[in-house]
Amino acid sequence: MIICATDGYIISAIGPYLSDWYNNDAVITKHILLNNKEEVQDWLVEKDIMIVDRGCRDCLDLVNSFSYTTFMPLFLPKSKKQFSTSEANNRFVTVLRWVVESVNGRIKTFKFFEHVVQNSSLLYVHGYLSIVCAIINAYRPTFINDTSNDDYLSKAFLEKRNKQNELEAKLNDKERNKSKHWKKINADDCIIDFPKLTEADLKDFTLGVLQLKQARSYALEHISEDGQYEIHVCQQQQNLLRANLQSKHSNRKDYNVLIQYNDQTVIAACCACRNGNRNIGCCSHIASIIWYLGIARHDKHKYLNHRSSSYMKLFEDAAEVSDRSSDEEDDDAILYSSA
Repeated sequence: MIICATDGYIISAIGPYLSDWYNNDAVITKHILLNNKEEVQDWLVEKDIMIVDRGCRDCLDLVNSFSYTTFMPLFLPKSKKQFSTSEANNRFVTVLRWVVESVNGRIKTFKFFEHVVQNSSLLYVHGYLSIVCAIINAYRPTFINDTSNDDYLSKAFLEKRNKQNELEAKLNDKERNKSKHWKKINADDCIIDFPKLTEADLKDFTLGVLQLKQARSYALEHISEDGQYEIHVCQQQQNLLRANLQSKHSNRKDYNVLIQYNDQTVIAACCACRNGNRNIGCCSHIASIIWYLGIARHDKHKYLNHRSSSYMKLFEDAAEVSDRSSDEEDDDAILYSSA
């Protein structure tokens, strides 16, 4: 198990542990604390904050009994399809947790840990991991070097944490969602009153970089074969638009997105996906629409010159057959059945 600081500095690499059903994150965490592995309790003090994954939910009581403070993303109950605004905002802990995943990814850049370790090397695997972690700490930069924007981000998080998403009720209003209240248009050459934004402006709205990385792929997938970016504008309320985006996890799911704006910026946004109600940042569906309307369509040569869906034209589909082939197969079937 890797323990690291919020900037990515690796504090300790404890293990290796068995990879069976019993040795999950919670059990491993309990084992480390109760056995004081590597004198972990000597360099942890009361009220230290631990950012943990949801796999550690069964050990939170034990960790808190040591007077440590824990933060963990919430689980979505089976009875619900979407987090409420307050629940979705709780996931701001992932803003800090991404460092752990980045550390694990950096370790795997070393060839030995990139693949499955052979049994003959198990005797040395902990030593190798310790050496790799020491090399990373000594010669690789931390993941967070610029902290000049931290005060702004933390203030924005705290200000929005307990606010309700104003568009949540409108998104769930079945009457308002009827097609008679909306007009379908091509956003490529319409909605001229939507504010022109910079990537820095969008980053301030998303309060993160993951959504920025995914925005382009979502937007390109939403563009039709004839180059149209379809959205709907509300006929009863000005500066309110709606779009329907495909889920990246399932072809059978799509999500409605509402965005309210003025001539300067985006005021509010809401999506029907699991985390779409949050006020702290936004989901990738929302980010992709804002990215397209506020940035990409104003410089198509830079942002929209390649589409992954166009690669489908490079392949032939064996399921497509000519009428002649079908007729010949039918004739053969008749001859064989007659014989």
